[in-house]
Amino acid sequence: MANFWKTIFKPGGAERPAQAVESFKFTDKRVRKMLTSGHMVAGNDQEAFRALLRNRVSRAGVMAAGAGLLRSGEAGKGLASRWYPATLAKRLRLIAKHRSCFKFAGTDGIKLMQCYAADKTMAWFIDPHYPEAGGRLYGGDYFDHDDLFDYASELDKMGATPESCHHDIGLVKLV
Repeated sequence: MANFWKTIFKPGGAERPAQAVESFKFTDKRVRKMLTSGHMVAGNDQEAFRALLRNRVSRAGVMAAGAGLLRSGEAGKGLASRWYPATLAKRLRLIAKHRSCFKFAGTDGIKLMQCYAADKTMAWFIDPHYPEAGGRLYGGDYFDHDDLFDYASELDKMGATPESCHHDIGLVKLV
């Protein structure tokens, strides 16, 4: 997703992916073809669209190799259950409109938070992978959720604004 955000945050970068979302004729066959076509090219509008599509049709939004696609989906709508083109395109354009308010850094998030911890104008959106699936779906990369949530708790105590997206698990409830 890093390449997706790099594309969306560049000047004019969200418009073509938003148009692709609006014009995509969604069928299971077309989705599968789009996901397997061509080579991934960083910063490419089509790749940004393909990354968004993969995220929306993947189980739990997990895009790592080995992650499955939705089967029955929400309300039995299958692959299309998380595909709402008008809303997705609107969100892309809204993010682009406010892109000067964002800073995307494809780096170690905890180190970045430590560098800017005293800056009260910063807000943090934390969206780590699920602890149960991390090793299996993300190539065994080690990620210390305890450290992340401990540090987020410290940010909160310092008056910073950490927000997180998480699975309802005990580890997160403790924070």
